[in-house]
Amino acid sequence: MSIDMDTAIYNCAKECALKRANRHCKNVFDCIECNNCRFYIKKYMNTKVSSNQVDLYMMQVELDIGIMKAKNSGYSVIWLMILAIFGIIAWSYFTMENHLKEKSQYYEQYNNNKSSYISPPTFTIVDNVNSTLWKVSERLTNKEDVNGDGLVNCIDAAVMFYELFQDKSKVTITLNYNTPKMNHLFNTVNINGTWRAIEPQAYWANKASFYMQDVWGSDYVSSYNQNVTSRYLQYVK
Repeated sequence: MSIDMDTAIYNCAKECALKRANRHCKNVFDCIECNNCRFYIKKYMNTKVSSNQVDLYMMQVELDIGIMKAKNSGYSVIWLMILAIFGIIAWSYFTMENHLKEKSQYYEQYNNNKSSYISPPTFTIVDNVNSTLWKVSERLTNKEDVNGDGLVNCIDAAVMFYELFQDKSKVTITLNYNTPKMNHLFNTVNINGTWRAIEPQAYWANKASFYMQDVWGSDYVSSYNQNVTSRYLQYVK
């Protein structure tokens, strides 16, 4: 059987380089331990070949190995990207399919048994208060001056709250004038048939409660409340 020595030596050198690149061999090439390794190419090369030539040969082989590993790594990244894309598509498909299935079952149940249908929870007046307070807080943080007096204070907060509150029949702009304890603008909201005083700056000021009595304590006396909505409507957008 004939052997192509150049190919055989190259394959032997490649195996040597791979074992060192992958840390399967921790020896430096051409050290004493290499004489015990069957992939040590000096065993098979012509004795007339100098050590420098052998080192140059191994450098070329190691360069080839590096290029090969870089290509394989690149292919792996590409395949991972392709698998990730297919995974996202599959997840989106099954999520949409389950959503459509649930929606179909919901309407089927509704149509088959309308008498037992339970409507979803409605947006309560307290939910409306909470939502409005968060919006007011955001606008106060942005230093919005609704009446152009150069200040950001209770006037701006009360006008914003009134403007943003959905049901105008259940909200007022209210003044409590009781000097020296209080000279303050806020809002009152009809919550389940009872008019409750609301501090529109509550969430902006990080208060635990939005009720005037909780925020201001004994300084707030409700008998001094005045409905001044009409006075401030000019600032409502």
